[in-house]
Amino acid sequence: MRLKKNWQRLSLTLISLLVWACGFGTVVDSLNMSVSCDPVVECGKYFKIEYKVQSGVELKDIQPVTIDRIPDGLKLLAGPSLSTTSSYTSVDGNVSASYSVVFTYIFRPVECGEYRVPMATLHYKGEELLIKSYKRFKVVDKVDDKVDKVRGDTVFARVEIDRDKVMLGDSLDCKVVIYYDGVLSALSLKEPMEIEGCLCQAKTVERIEPREVTIGNRRYNKVEMLTYKVTPLVPGRFNVNPIKIAVGMRRKTLEKEGFFEVNRYEDVETVVETPSVSFEVAPKGA
Repeated sequence: MRLKKNWQRLSLTLISLLVWACGFGTVVDSLNMSVSCDPVVECGKYFKIEYKVQSGVELKDIQPVTIDRIPDGLKLLAGPSLSTTSSYTSVDGNVSASYSVVFTYIFRPVECGEYRVPMATLHYKGEELLIKSYKRFKVVDKVDDKVDKVRGDTVFARVEIDRDKVMLGDSLDCKVVIYYDGVLSALSLKEPMEIEGCLCQAKTVERIEPREVTIGNRRYNKVEMLTYKVTPLVPGRFNVNPIKIAVGMRRKTLEKEGFFEVNRYEDVETVVETPSVSFEVAPKGA
C-alpha cells in the first residue's frame, strides 16, 4: 500500500513537471524573433536596428527589449520605440492571425569598421529570452546613394528647451518635437510632462506644419507637437524625464489582385520616448 501511494505521488510530480515544461516551451516556441539592420551605413549618419517579435497569438504585456552590449564606435540616440502590427489570412475559410511587435533603436556610428548587430534580451510572460544575432554590418566613410539606402519610416522624438539656465521667477519653453521620414498619420501624447518643483502649462499647437530639416546628412520632417511653459518654483537642477508619444505612420504596400497591382495602406502605431534633458535654475540675484 505504501509503495502504491509513493508511486502515485511520483506520478503526480512527473505529470506536474511535464505540464510545466510544456507550458514553458509554448512561451518560447510560439515566438519568432529576428533582427534587421542595413548591411552598410555611413559614418556619422543615423541608422536603425530593429528587433522583431512575431507570434500567432496576441502579444500582450510584452516588455521592451534591452540591448546586452553596445559596441564601441556606436552612439545610442533614441529607443526603443515600439510598433505593433497584425494581419489575418484566410485559406479555405480558415482564418489565421499573425501579430508582431518591433522595437527600434536609433544609432549614430562614429568609427568606421565592421560591427556585429548587438543581441538583446526580451522580457515576456516572466521569462528572459535572448534575441540572438549573428548579422554584421559595415560602417564606411561614404555610401553610394543608389545602393544600400536606409529605409524610411524612421521616427524619434525630443524635448527641446529654449535655454538650459534661467533665474528663479523666469520661465522657459519646452517643445515636444517629432522627427520622421515617412508619412505621418496621427500623434497622441501618452503621458503629460511633469517636473517636480515646477509648474508646467501645456500650450497646444493650433496647426501642425512639418518642415524639412537635415540631421547627420539625412533629411527628416520635423513637427512641433506641443509646447510647455515651465515655471520653476525653487532653485536647483531639474530633469525633464522621458515622455512617451504614440505616433501613427502610414505605410504603403503593393499587392496583386489577379492581373492588377493594387496599393494598400495601413496605419502602424509606434510609441517613441524622448531622451531626458536638464536645466538649471539660479536663485534671484545670483
